[in-house]
Amino acid sequence: MKKLLRRKILIREYDYHKIKTKATAKVDRYDTLYDRASFTPITKDDLEKEYLLYLLTKDENNVTLNPMNSWKPTEYPASYLWHVKKRLYNEDYARWNCRFDDDGFLTVQYNKGTPESMIGWAVFEKEY
Repeated sequence: MKKLLRRKILIREYDYHKIKTKATAKVDRYDTLYDRASFTPITKDDLEKEYLLYLLTKDENNVTLNPMNSWKPTEYPASYLWHVKKRLYNEDYARWNCRFDDDGFLTVQYNKGTPESMIGWAVFEKEY
């Protein structure tokens, strides 16, 4: 029976593409670090659904939301990154400029001279 190892992190799309090639490349002559990798960007609609689910269930085991604080992720997208800081690939994302773009995707930008990049869930899987 095979087992599945799954790692799920929040990462910006730019970093995901760099990491994906390293994560799925052969580590040595025999195997790869991960078999599969996928990226799903976070949208304003996703945050609204997650927040509504939290309000209805008041699930204190929810990893992405902090039940001790009252916050609205759709009004303050930067607060979402602060609340999920431990799930971020790079905790500095929480300090960068954060906003929803015209299509509703959550984006971060280091400073005005750098391009915006979407934030999303990266899932890396390995069967062993």
